[in-house]
Amino acid sequence: MANNPLKPLIKGMFGMVAVTGIALVIHSGWQSVLEEARRNEKASQAAEARRKEWRREQEAAELKLSQRRKDDELRLTLDRARGHETQAAIQAKKRPVDVGAAFVDVRRRAESGDPNAQNLLGRIYLRGMDDVLSVNPSTFGLSYYAPAASALTGEKEFARSSDVIRFVNMPQIPANPKEAARWFERAAQQGHREAQSNLAQLFHQDLPDPVAGYRWVLLAAGPAILQEEQQLESHTPAWLKLTREDLLARLTPAQKAEAERQAKNWKPTKEHR
Repeated sequence: MANNPLKPLIKGMFGMVAVTGIALVIHSGWQSVLEEARRNEKASQAAEARRKEWRREQEAAELKLSQRRKDDELRLTLDRARGHETQAAIQAKKRPVDVGAAFVDVRRRAESGDPNAQNLLGRIYLRGMDDVLSVNPSTFGLSYYAPAASALTGEKEFARSSDVIRFVNMPQIPANPKEAARWFERAAQQGHREAQSNLAQLFHQDLPDPVAGYRWVLLAAGPAILQEEQQLESHTPAWLKLTREDLLARLTPAQKAEAERQAKNWKPTKEHR
């Protein structure tokens, strides 16, 4: 069989077709890759643009919130200033009571021998003036222990009258248990039973001396001696009984006997005024 002279040509044509097909496939694939890369790039750019926009919105929101907080703080400051001015105007209309002068008068009477003034002075020194009467200068808030504050200022119905009083010249008197004991003892020696109870409490807690404390708690439970004793604390019989038992538990038999001997031989000593 004779060779077909066109066979090489046909093979060459098929080869060219195959190569062209492969080239087209490769080109098509490459185009797809490029197109996918462009889409990814656009998507990335769009995402970055969205992130930038979100950050701008967040920064704007934070700036707005910060400004709102500053405005709120300013309004609160102004409101407080206006409230303080209003309170100051209200306070200016109230009746002034000079607490410093009242304290000086109480001390003068205590030094001259007044047992009620001595007991009150002891009560002031026991926990400090702030426990008896104090005023917050920024809010004008008032705190007080009514019985002692009433005795100090002379305002008989203190809880009611405190709403119409402006306290001025407040003395700064810190707690001083030793000074309190000195004034309580002067009143107690004159027969002031509450001062005797206060001494028992002091010697039981702040200035531990169970013998002296037991002696005074025994005397405090005795009959009244002063006709016009001013009461500031509520030392009930139950309180005296509990304090006596607590002190007694800390005494030796000899100490108990000595304290009872002292209480039995004790006699009130009036201070001359």
